[in-house]
Amino acid sequence: MSLLASMITVYCGIFYIVDISSTDASSGETVTLSGIKLDESTRLFFFFLIIFSNLAFFIYWFIMVYFEIKSMLVKKFGRIYVMLCLCGNFNKLVKMHEQIQVHEENEVLREKFIDMLEDIKGLYSDGRLILNSKNIEKVNLYLQKDKVLRAAGIDPEDISLKERNEKRFKRKYIT
Repeated sequence: MSLLASMITVYCGIFYIVDISSTDASSGETVTLSGIKLDESTRLFFFFLIIFSNLAFFIYWFIMVYFEIKSMLVKKFGRIYVMLCLCGNFNKLVKMHEQIQVHEENEVLREKFIDMLEDIKGLYSDGRLILNSKNIEKVNLYLQKDKVLRAAGIDPEDISLKERNEKRFKRKYIT
């Protein structure tokens, strides 16, 4: 998100910099040195595009910081958080603590899964896997969605998306 906002800002900002005009002192006419002349509506469009992209980034950033601070307060200063934010309800604190643990565990597992996918991509990059139509068909047979779900112990016809999400969040943190 940060890179996207920066890219939009730089790209649109270049048009502002290039659109600088100079005025000839002897004749009084405006001369554009770059060959690019933006009308007022285009300049406003670029301006609001820059503002919107940076505003979206800051809103996203503030939301993520809020959740991180909330998570830190629940973990490190649980009693203070209960008194200030949960009106003394320790049951909500226990539920929040469990949700945070499950969320952190899911993040670690997601990162491991992404690393496994990167290893598979690495087979091609390293030259150990040479792609042709037969290889693609064989790999496709192994990596079908149903087979991957079954290998993970999930019956694809048996469980709906809503039930999977409920199971994921109801899972207890095993210590």
